[in-house]
Amino acid sequence: MIRSFFLLLLTVILFFPNSMTGQIDHVSEKELSTQKVFIEATQKRILEDYDEAVKLFKKILDKDKKNHAAAYELARTYVADKKKDKAVEFAEKAFSIDPANLWYGLLYADLLEDEGNYKTAGIVYSRLIETNPNNDDLYFDLAYMHKRTGKYDSAIKIYNKLEKKYGVNEETSMLKHGTYSLMKKPEKAAGELEKLSIAFPAELTYKHRLADYYKKNKMGDKAQKLYEDILKINPQDGRANIALAESFKSNGQDLEYLKAVQPLFKNPQANIDVKVRELYPYIQKVSTTNDPELKNILFESAKGIAEAHPGEAKAFSLYGDLLYQGGKSEEALKQYQKALKLNKKVFSVWEQVMYISAETGNASQLIKTSEEAMDFFPNQPMNYYLNGIGHSMNKDHKTAVESLKQALMMSGKNKKLQRRIYTQLGSTYNSLKKFDKSNESFESALKLNPKDAYTLNNYSYYLALRGEELDKAKEMSMLSNELSPNNPSYLDTYGWILYKQKNYSGAKKQLSKAMKAGGSESPEILEHYGDVLFQLDEVNDAVIYWQKAQKNGSKSDLLEKKISNRKLFE
Repeated sequence: MIRSFFLLLLTVILFFPNSMTGQIDHVSEKELSTQKVFIEATQKRILEDYDEAVKLFKKILDKDKKNHAAAYELARTYVADKKKDKAVEFAEKAFSIDPANLWYGLLYADLLEDEGNYKTAGIVYSRLIETNPNNDDLYFDLAYMHKRTGKYDSAIKIYNKLEKKYGVNEETSMLKHGTYSLMKKPEKAAGELEKLSIAFPAELTYKHRLADYYKKNKMGDKAQKLYEDILKINPQDGRANIALAESFKSNGQDLEYLKAVQPLFKNPQANIDVKVRELYPYIQKVSTTNDPELKNILFESAKGIAEAHPGEAKAFSLYGDLLYQGGKSEEALKQYQKALKLNKKVFSVWEQVMYISAETGNASQLIKTSEEAMDFFPNQPMNYYLNGIGHSMNKDHKTAVESLKQALMMSGKNKKLQRRIYTQLGSTYNSLKKFDKSNESFESALKLNPKDAYTLNNYSYYLALRGEELDKAKEMSMLSNELSPNNPSYLDTYGWILYKQKNYSGAKKQLSKAMKAGGSESPEILEHYGDVLFQLDEVNDAVIYWQKAQKNGSKSDLLEKKISNRKLFE
């Protein structure tokens, strides 16, 4: 109530000054009565009893139609009560009675502006300026009303008057610039920015604004000259360096562009966010380009950023992304690990480390990383999913199942992740020889996506290994190869199903396709091909392929026995 008391006190001082000067003896009984009602009405408004406040203020006006203070307070009450039409009516009344009163005029003008009546609001501001010629805010308000009614020249005249008074400054120059832009006068709009830039030659922000405006309005030569001027003042200015290289980029000359911005990338003083923003779009391009020079300069660019900003995790993360997409997983892993040392709160970096660990077969690293990630992101199901994969790789299938079940429980509505978890559970249960649960898991995955090639392939392969439901396995394998043609692993699965069905010539054909599609170094495909050749009585060739499988790192328990005895063992 203390705040309310002071608001009330201020109202009394403004509108009934005699009552606060000790001159109560000279105040008539009528005035005292009016003051009492006024104070009571103000209290009601403060307490949000708007209906009662309106009645009391109107009571004063009924007795004294020229009581501008009551009209003003009544307008404020209607504003508080969200009755804008009534508020306008009484604000106009207060202002018409006492047009020299700044507060009356400002309230009236604000209400008119809210209604979109910019013309009348402008008239009010003009009248206020007559009695308050040194109030600069009124000039800005009047100029704004002129712009809203399309009187741009009048607005410019007001800004010029203010500029003459205070000199060239950012506020008036930018307002004039905006006004000339509305008038579709680009040269005059540019002129205001030029004037600002000349007045403050050391302020590069103004030069950048002008250069950006030149570019936007197809004045490229002027923009280039200005960027060159900026670099004379600050050779390390990132925006200017990039802007000058933009011509290469816009013409699709990626290599030339990247060469041009190398000094920027390697400069520790230049803003890292600008660098990341420029290099980030190339992350996908590095995986598709056949240009070794472009790849190398992309790697060099990312390396330069990382060396320039050794304390920034995002620099190493960017470098890691480029290396990973460029097929350099081991090198990418080192950069991601550096990023994690600086900032452990970015999950995508943890994820990349786990993916690379899985791809490179480093089970212990995958388990360790996923467990560390759980500490920072305990609610991320991906940690448990990848932890399960790590334990499966490590032949600890029971622990893998527990992690995968936890991931499934936490997966929420993420159907894609659920499908991946069920597929992995299918493989893990198969390793535990829990074949019914394996099949159930694969079926659950296919319910989520009946056309997932990876799930179809794995399910059909495990059925083939067990010699179960071979017709179903064949059907699923055919579909996986239709969905993902020329995949050596999927072709191998189809060939192995035919092998299990004793269709050895068909199996040889499919396995030959698998090797031509990129599986010629796969120890599993090589061993399978040797087995098929043996069944076709091509024993010498069979032994050659078994030896190739052994040379390429096969971990098959029976392979050495096959080679030594020149016989097939299954």
